[in-house]
Amino acid sequence: MGSRTFKVVGKATPHSYKAQNFGKFASIYTPKNVKEWKAFVQTYLQSSDLVGKKIEGPIRLDMDFFFERPKSHFGTGKNLGVIKKSAPEFHIKKPDTENLLKPVKDVMTRLGFFKDDSQIVSEHIRKQWGVISMVEIEISWLDELQEGEKK
Repeated sequence: MGSRTFKVVGKATPHSYKAQNFGKFASIYTPKNVKEWKAFVQTYLQSSDLVGKKIEGPIRLDMDFFFERPKSHFGTGKNLGVIKKSAPEFHIKKPDTENLLKPVKDVMTRLGFFKDDSQIVSEHIRKQWGVISMVEIEISWLDELQEGEKK
């Protein structure tokens, strides 16, 4: 089994489509901010030795999306910089994990990390509060099942 880990520092933009009506017809397009996020992720990943490798076989993806806590989560005065007890522990607001994952997978596929994202057999995606907004990505290729996992 092999793996690589990447960090992309920046606020993740979730995948979305927009529809634009032209009379009887509608056109679906990817919003500019999603295209910009994909280009940003590509900038971070394009120097990887996995570009064009087209890993074969099963793949596991682990992604941690960190969102910068808003100022309202912190105290003021003598508690400046201290997280309030009332601040939420978990990031349970939008965007949802599926829409965060898709742009990153699209970039990895475009760069040729793997042949197709259908090879991904396991995904572990987390959203959490952090000091800065970023995503940590770990891609693992599972050459064979480990001893003890075989049935």
